[in-house]
Amino acid sequence: MTGRSARRLAWKARGLLALGLAMMLAALASGAAGHGLAGFVLVTAGFVAARLLARPWLLTRLAQPGGAQALSRDIAGQVLLVLVLFWMGVGFAALTGWRPDLPLWLPPVACLGAGALSRAIWRPMPPEMDRFLDEATETLTRMADSLAEDGSGDDARAEAAAAAMMVALDALPASGVPHHSIGDAALPPMADMPFWTYTNLLFDRARAHETDRDIRALVIGITDPFIATKAAGQEDLDAAFDLVAAHGGEQALYCFEMQTVALLDVFPDAWRDMPAPERLRDFAGSLSGQIADRYRDLAALVERLQQKAEST
Repeated sequence: MTGRSARRLAWKARGLLALGLAMMLAALASGAAGHGLAGFVLVTAGFVAARLLARPWLLTRLAQPGGAQALSRDIAGQVLLVLVLFWMGVGFAALTGWRPDLPLWLPPVACLGAGALSRAIWRPMPPEMDRFLDEATETLTRMADSLAEDGSGDDARAEAAAAAMMVALDALPASGVPHHSIGDAALPPMADMPFWTYTNLLFDRARAHETDRDIRALVIGITDPFIATKAAGQEDLDAAFDLVAAHGGEQALYCFEMQTVALLDVFPDAWRDMPAPERLRDFAGSLSGQIADRYRDLAALVERLQQKAEST
């Protein structure tokens, strides 16, 4: 399952690369065809429009501090890129004597089409996600071939699974995600990674972003009985509670309570990794309504399991 997902994502990365090359070729062709200043302006407009499709926050965050600077810097980069490509096309035509017979409108339309297809293939992510996406794209492109050659390579599977999980989680909104969607993104990769790698990745994401999505992904991952039994004694559940209590919204609160109750039902010894009952009760006192009652019940459950263990 994970291998197929990694290969599918790798093909998406290759598709994005191909569309980027198509845009570059369109700029070269416009220069080689002798379209002159009009061609340069139209192709530049196509590049800028494609860039804004890929990075819509350049417009939506324009009024924020640094927004205008970010937009102007990005547009300047596109103008410079087209300028280089356009003159390369002019130079190629001068050296070879071959001038393609292309209508003026074709290269900019090709740029816009490639930009639209890129947007359809890859959902735009804000700049704070760039590091994860860049690493994931690079890893998936590199590891897909390795997986095809040696499907049994543990390191290859682990690296591809980690990248696939990062991309799958990044593709979800930061909040308001259905529980099952987060599970679909976070749970399958665990089979192809050492448990400490898996839990470390989830903790790193949750601490780096502090979003509802990533905190709930952490809770869902570490309360899986397969992971919880292997990580017994590391107090991962207690550490995850810190994040839920500090940054989690209502959905994260319910997620932690429900997931840990289910885990304690099948793996009672997990109480040792849970927050102390007194801490859970104190936290429940800061809440109200049904969720407060549920955390008081959770505290009572942990206390019962603790007393049972100490009496045997």
